[in-house]
Amino acid sequence: AQSLGSVSNMEPSSLVLADLYAHRFFKVFSSTDKVSSISDQDTIHAYQVVQPEQHPDREIATIRVLNRRVESMFSSKRTTLFWTPFILSVPKKITYVQLYEEIAKHLKKYGLDKDIPPVQVVSKESSSTDSYFVSDHKFGVERSSENINELNGAVFEIIPSDHHGNVDSNFPKNVDEALDLKDGRSIVLDWSEESYQKYCDLSSKRDMIQKHPSTKREKGKIAVSYTHLTLP
Repeated sequence: AQSLGSVSNMEPSSLVLADLYAHRFFKVFSSTDKVSSISDQDTIHAYQVVQPEQHPDREIATIRVLNRRVESMFSSKRTTLFWTPFILSVPKKITYVQLYEEIAKHLKKYGLDKDIPPVQVVSKESSSTDSYFVSDHKFGVERSSENINELNGAVFEIIPSDHHGNVDSNFPKNVDEALDLKDGRSIVLDWSEESYQKYCDLSSKRDMIQKHPSTKREKGKIAVSYTHLTLP
């Protein structure tokens, strides 16, 4: 990070280096990792993140963002990762709708030709039912209903995941509820087949990630690309 910071005119402490493989984070390097652990075949991505001391009045979380889409396979469908994942700095206390809007803004850095349309927050009444059994018969007691706010017009869904894109939980249904993100949290953007074809089919699009001149691979050189990301 020190050498990369000097050639890219960025503060080394604000750079996070990651080895990407198969559209996921294979390894995120720490300051103690040795350069010798990187092979000549690796392409290392450097992400500029916000340092906590830059915003002492706000708690900052650095999150990892992956992309997943529905893919039709003959008569069945499956989900598969695609695109270059990225790292983003956001406030820890951020709502779902704020996180959605921030991610949508940064997606253009990764090759989107079309703007993600704005979403609307709509109020919806939600009720839940407690179920119980008596002599093998299922009965339900409806609890009091409540109004929750949901997104209308979203082109992707944000889902908590592990670093490989496997879903491990769900965010609250109410999009105005603070998420309390943990530093290093991974999330996956879940794109429907229709949304993917409309916004994310990158087969004819050029790579929009800023690339350092060292990406022109030479024998014994490590290719590096970097992305400039800032706090909203």
